[in-house]
This record gives sequence, C-alpha cells and structure tokens, in this order.
Amino acid sequence: MVFFGLRLLLQFNLFQQEAASLLGIVQFLTGWPATILLLIASYLYGTWRLRNLGGPSVKEFKSGAEPPWEGQQRGF
Repeated sequence: MVFFGLRLLLQFNLFQQEAASLLGIVQFLTGWPATILLLIASYLYGTWRLRNLGGPSVKEFKSGAEPPWEGQQRGF
C-alpha cells in the first residue's frame, strides 16, 4: 500500500509539472519491473517471518499436534 501511495504521489507531481518524458520513465520503472520486485520481496519476507514465528504448520494446526512443531516449510 505504501509503494502504490508513493507511486501515486510521484506520478501526480510529475503530471502537475508537465514533465511528460520523466513521467513516462517513472511510469515504466514503477510498473511491471517494480511490481515484480515488490512481489519477490514480500514472498521472501513472508517465508522468513513464518520461520521465525515458530508456530505450527497448517497441517499440524488442523490435527491439533502438540509442540514442538515442525512449522510451515513451504509457502505462506
């Protein structure tokens, strides 16, 4: 949400300044390339956070397994 808010502010300011060429460059860089990097970063952060939480995996939670848990090993 922060990324898209900052992107909006930057593009709006460039639009108000009528900097068309710079606006085109910013739109390209904050489009697909930045979105892909944002998705990769959020996936890496999510898997790192799951490992550090130390809670049960979905399978262990549903079966009511007692600690120590193996934890979520894949996905998040």
